[in-house]
Amino acid sequence: MLQTRQLTAVVPKSNIDGFSVSLKRHNTSLIADSHNEDLAIDYYFEVTVMCDGTNRRYPKASYFTVLVSQLFDRCDLEFVSNCPVLMLKCNEQLTSIEVTHAEMDNRRGVWLVFSIKNCTTEEGELRGYLFRPD
Repeated sequence: MLQTRQLTAVVPKSNIDGFSVSLKRHNTSLIADSHNEDLAIDYYFEVTVMCDGTNRRYPKASYFTVLVSQLFDRCDLEFVSNCPVLMLKCNEQLTSIEVTHAEMDNRRGVWLVFSIKNCTTEEGELRGYLFRPD
C-alpha cells in the first residue's frame, strides 16, 4: 500500500533584501464542493512573496501567491485558480520554501522555490515559480 505523507508547514525564508515570504494555513480543501473533494486533504497553505520596493534592483512593490495542497491518491487534477497551485502527490513531502535569485528553466530572476522530497525514492526535486524576471 502506498504511504501517504500529510502536508506539513515549513518556515519559509527569503535570501533577498526587500523581499519577504509568509505562509498561512486555510482550513478548507482547494477542491471543496466538487465531486473530487475526497481526493485532497482538507486544508491548504497560501504562500505569499512580498516585494516592498526597497531593493534597488527591484524598486516596484508587488506580491505573488502560490497555493499548496496535497492529494491522498495517485491522480492528476486540473485546477482553475487566480494564482498558481502546487499540488503535492501523496508520497511527496514539502521540505523547504525559499525566495532566491536563481536561474531555473533557462530564466533568471527572483524565484519562489519549493523543495520536495519523494518519500518512496528518497529523491529531491525543486519546483519554482518565477516572481520577478531579470
